[in-house]
Amino acid sequence: MTEKELKAKENEIFRSVDELKLKPAFDILGYLISEYGLGIFYDEYRNIEETYRFILKYTVEGTRDPEREKVYRKLIVSVYELADKVVGKLRLKYSSSAEYDKKRSLSKPTIGDTGVYLTEIEDFYLQDKETSEGYGVGNAPETTPGHSGETSHENGKKKSEEKGQESYDASEHIKKIHRLFYHIWFTDSPSSDEAKQWRKIVFSTVLPAHYKAFMVTAVTLSLLRYFDKEKLMILFDTYNPEEPEISQRALIGLLTGFYRYDSRLRFYPQISGRLRIMTEDSGFRRNIEHIIIQFIKSKDTEKLQKRIRDELLPEMIKISPHLKNKINLDSLMEEGLAEDRNPDWEDIFKDSPGFFK
Repeated sequence: MTEKELKAKENEIFRSVDELKLKPAFDILGYLISEYGLGIFYDEYRNIEETYRFILKYTVEGTRDPEREKVYRKLIVSVYELADKVVGKLRLKYSSSAEYDKKRSLSKPTIGDTGVYLTEIEDFYLQDKETSEGYGVGNAPETTPGHSGETSHENGKKKSEEKGQESYDASEHIKKIHRLFYHIWFTDSPSSDEAKQWRKIVFSTVLPAHYKAFMVTAVTLSLLRYFDKEKLMILFDTYNPEEPEISQRALIGLLTGFYRYDSRLRFYPQISGRLRIMTEDSGFRRNIEHIIIQFIKSKDTEKLQKRIRDELLPEMIKISPHLKNKINLDSLMEEGLAEDRNPDWEDIFKDSPGFFK
């Protein structure tokens, strides 16, 4: 199966669920499970389908059930989540994207216990906080000189050994940071314990702000790759106006997540309720407005590039042989250029009225 075919199937499933037409979604999911050997999802598929049939039966019979709406909402969420699992498994097998190439290369867990792993990372700073504070990625500080009683040769040798060991430790530390980043990125649905550790990472009082921001980006990438409501809740929790480097990344993650999964969010009252609470804060609303404007500008940039390429550049090429003779470019750059010295632009571009306009 190609990436294009898989994407088409995914879109069909989600479009059917968005329109509350579950039968076509079940048909596609059943086909994918049976056709591509995904028997591990068969029992889950049958249970969801059976629930759907019961709801149809009770509706046709006119049976009153005050819990029906709640059950139906839960059913829709279950279809979304099963679709995520099926499509995710197929992407892991067939996708040629760089993202899934990397995920396949890290298919064996590189981190056992995230809590223990975080402690090891924090220990790097706690062991010698004064030395560690100046660390940057791939950069280790100089070591302190030896005792005054050592010979120059012994002191130099010891200093060299200490520096080599410290550089090694710093290098290993950076590798740990990268492994943690990929671990978060390629986790589909974190358990409650795992999600608790992710929160500990971004609220750590030991890790530098730029590393915590780095991990917020990992949560965002993980959310955009594979939906899980807990990832959105972590981004909500991480939004803290007192730490703009971190909070702005969290807000970007929230907005891109809302855009990516807009149609399904109405079935998650926990998320919509949290958003309503957040929007009571005027600062939060202003930040959202600024970010949306930047998104809009970035979309306009593509249109502008196309217009420059297709409309302006051909006209510039057409008039370029005559332009230099008509304009003294050096004089235009002089300071104090008087208004009466401005060239007559309309006359200069008379051969290209479209370009002048």
